[in-house]
Amino acid sequence: ATPQDTINENLEKYQTLDNQILELNSKIEDLDVEIDKTTIKLNENNAAIEDIEDEIKTTEAKLEQTKEDIDEAQVVLDNRVRNMYKTNMTSNILVSIITSKSISDLFSKVQAISKIVSTDKQILSNINEKILFSSHYSLDTFVSNDRNNIIFSPSKIKLI
Repeated sequence: ATPQDTINENLEKYQTLDNQILELNSKIEDLDVEIDKTTIKLNENNAAIEDIEDEIKTTEAKLEQTKEDIDEAQVVLDNRVRNMYKTNMTSNILVSIITSKSISDLFSKVQAISKIVSTDKQILSNINEKILFSSHYSLDTFVSNDRNNIIFSPSKIKLI
């Protein structure tokens, strides 16, 4: 082999290695683009997870407040029913209507009684609405964010 043959062989090896380097650099660039896309998607997922966690906290707070409201309204209603029973309100209503001194007195008493009944109905309606709201949502939610897996399990949110 002549020196020129050796030079040509080495030049071919150099060109082959140079082409391999160019191919590897191209692959590295492609992988960098994929890494950037994956990082963007990961950041979007993390932001979505934070939003969902905030929404869960807000809903849990609303549920807790609703439960407290139900308990308070129930106490008010219990006291009203207890007092109505103790004072025998049904007969008191009849006596009150019968003993009216005039038509305007009768209408005033009927209007007052109507207002009491309306208020009681509203209290019951509010309690029922809040019970319905709180029974619709049971947040037993699982959210996990380890670096390899992002899991949000909507099946753990029970809608009745």
